[in-house]
Amino acid sequence: MNRYTVFICLAVLFSFAACDSGIDREELEEQARLDDTYHLDKVEFFLSDQDGLSVEELPGVRRGTYVNETSGTIKVGFKDEDTFASVFRFEDEQSYTLAFDPEQKIQVPALLKNNILYMGEDELWSFQNNKEEELFTGGFHAYEWSIGPKCETVVARKIITHIIRTSFHAYFIGENTKTQLIVEGKWEGRKREYTNYVFDTDLIK
Repeated sequence: MNRYTVFICLAVLFSFAACDSGIDREELEEQARLDDTYHLDKVEFFLSDQDGLSVEELPGVRRGTYVNETSGTIKVGFKDEDTFASVFRFEDEQSYTLAFDPEQKIQVPALLKNNILYMGEDELWSFQNNKEEELFTGGFHAYEWSIGPKCETVVARKIITHIIRTSFHAYFIGENTKTQLIVEGKWEGRKREYTNYVFDTDLIK
């Protein structure tokens, strides 16, 4: 084997060693990223083709039928609350460990107008995957009425639901590696309002 052939063999050997070293280093770096814990940094909302605002009305939804078969008058009462619900759904199952601080709240869109997302001033919600939160929004309705003897009352009302659907990019930072991780997904907000009730009382036939 001449000196030139030895040189070629050594060059090939070193190139394989360098490749192996590069692969090992990449694997170690990826393992370090997988072993890391990622904390939420910020969330950016945007509208895709499937996103937007919709309004659903459910007229004549029945609360129920209340029957008084006695010979005296009875009282019946119930209550409703307008609510707002928030839920995030991550598009992919994450192989990384995402840490969620329940004290860390983020703003979500509260209004959609002319294809522009407006962020709510007081709408602060925790960011978790597929865990819906719901809060009372202030519209409280309490009802009480009397049903005469041998009468029944059918109660109906309309529910209006405003639904906002948006996409988001959530940015996480690795605790040890300082690597940025971007999680994509969808957010949905629903505001449910109860309109006035309609009472229809008749004698029991």
